[in-house]
Amino acid sequence: MRVRTPDHILDRFGSKTVRWLDSHLTLRPVHFVGFPEGPPAWLQTPAASRLLARGAKFIPTPRMTGVCNIGQAFDKFARSTHLRLYFGDTPMDKHSRQFRVPNPGWQLPRHVRDRVEHRNLAAHLSLLKQRLLSTYERAAQFASTSRKFRRNLSMAEMRIMRSLRASRELVIKPADKNLGLCVISIDWYIDEGYRQMRAGNYERPSSFSMASMLSKLDTFLAAHSRSIDYTEGKWLRHQRQTGQFRLAVFYMLPKLHKDPIKGRPIVASRAWVFTPLSQWIAYHLNKVLETCDTVLPSTASIVTKLRTFSDPLDGDVYLVTADASDMYNNIPVDQAILAVGSLLLRRNISPQLATAITAALELVLNNNYFSFDGSTYRQTAGIAMGTPCAPPLAQLFVAVLEEDLKASLDTRWPALYKRYIDDSFAIFKGPREQLDSFLAAQQAMHPNLRWTSVVSQKAVAFLDLTIWLGRDGRLGYSVHTKALNAFQYIPPYSFHAPSVARGWILTELFRIRRNSSTELARLYASLKFFKRLRKRGYTANFLSSVFTYESARQEKVAQAARRDRQFLVLPFDRTASVWPYKFVMGEWYDSVPPALVGAAPGVAFRNSATLGSRIIKARLPPQEWEVVLSDSDDDA
Repeated sequence: MRVRTPDHILDRFGSKTVRWLDSHLTLRPVHFVGFPEGPPAWLQTPAASRLLARGAKFIPTPRMTGVCNIGQAFDKFARSTHLRLYFGDTPMDKHSRQFRVPNPGWQLPRHVRDRVEHRNLAAHLSLLKQRLLSTYERAAQFASTSRKFRRNLSMAEMRIMRSLRASRELVIKPADKNLGLCVISIDWYIDEGYRQMRAGNYERPSSFSMASMLSKLDTFLAAHSRSIDYTEGKWLRHQRQTGQFRLAVFYMLPKLHKDPIKGRPIVASRAWVFTPLSQWIAYHLNKVLETCDTVLPSTASIVTKLRTFSDPLDGDVYLVTADASDMYNNIPVDQAILAVGSLLLRRNISPQLATAITAALELVLNNNYFSFDGSTYRQTAGIAMGTPCAPPLAQLFVAVLEEDLKASLDTRWPALYKRYIDDSFAIFKGPREQLDSFLAAQQAMHPNLRWTSVVSQKAVAFLDLTIWLGRDGRLGYSVHTKALNAFQYIPPYSFHAPSVARGWILTELFRIRRNSSTELARLYASLKFFKRLRKRGYTANFLSSVFTYESARQEKVAQAARRDRQFLVLPFDRTASVWPYKFVMGEWYDSVPPALVGAAPGVAFRNSATLGSRIIKARLPPQEWEVVLSDSDDDA
């Protein structure tokens, strides 16, 4: 007998697929924080549970994009194609991409546009535009009448979404450590925020003026104009002149793994006055960070280090992990600036540039103003999470302490010691007394830093790995998952581009392969991943094709260099899955001389607003958050 899968039901019943999947789907609970007597009754309804369990990355079915938006997207593609023909396909280096000053209004000179090759390219692009627009209109007419493209949210779920946006008693936040969505009582959230405001790291200034902040930035740029690279200085001045600055916002992510639950403080400073300067600092500090032996540049690099221990480890071997409690808030700013300044000079950074970086650090860290619950605050101690220079600065400060510690311990240093921000991992060979001496020295590196250590001769959890020591003395590792992980993967009926579902699943499978030292560990983690995806509603046929492709691909395909292609970026709406964009683009490319366009252009999609972007806000209701219920929610 043929088994009906969601794909079959989708083709036949359209929006009824949502109810079919909901009845067959195991949904992990959403976390409720700050409700001693339980959450409100309307949040415990099946519609609310289904909506929140879909996760923050779920995309409701959007409205039709419209021919106008498609035309605007094509005009950008056409302009980019002409610029590539004029300037060539030479890729930019990291420095040029980071500090490139955009000029979207610049057009090719008239004498260049009158050249034969540009006139021919314009003619070919005009034909392509007409073909795409006419194809889109036919697809839009089909999509507006087809049952296949109905909403993927029920009316009850859309009412719940509007209620969550308009509620002044609730705050929606993702949990710390990526443990799912949290529905938080506004009373608990504000009380926790004021508790942190009273902790001693923040104060309410007697006066605050955005004009004074801009004046400080102007003074810095004028004083250090000769010390900063010309391209970087031009970018900083452009950001100063064109930026629409506003006060940063303080918010918190619930630490569900702590008892009692606390908030992780973050200052959202994307539009703050000193954010471009902080990005400039982060660029230079990250280059210095690459020279530090104890620092992991990424979570994947620990696997490379573990692979170097191919021989069995004999004698007393201990696996040690340590976590620094509240590292950012406990780092003294003045000491961190001095330590990093001296490190820059030791890394052959010019004295003029090192002086400019330290002056910029003082400006950014001593003028960290933000708003919370309608009031303005300034951080007086510690480093603010949210400013771009915070992670590399914290890493470098601890790296300087570790260099001094390594020089003092000499032979008592671990066989392997690596740290990623505030989490460290060590392999220690020797008696337990020497290990205790090392842990005591690590604890005494700085009086403000408190390390919580875990020591084992069997297995420890570090980042997303479980690292173990086998009976034969060989190291092994596998994927580690936290007990509170909600596994809120993107559901199959989320309105993402089709390639997204395959892409993120393949990425996760590649991570499983990379983080598994044995084939048995890889198969076990892949099987668990497969079962979770089935519970989220993915069909067995679809998953089998993706898993089979990953097995045949191997790592070498994932590491292959990607060609520098050009893409026509279009909004992803209901017409996308029936729009033969590949055929139209391929037919057009075959008719164009290769000298005009180079490599074959592709088509990429820009996804619509996610559920998280609709209900998760940094600002608080009602003082700082103006709720706007637009008609666009009707087609959510």
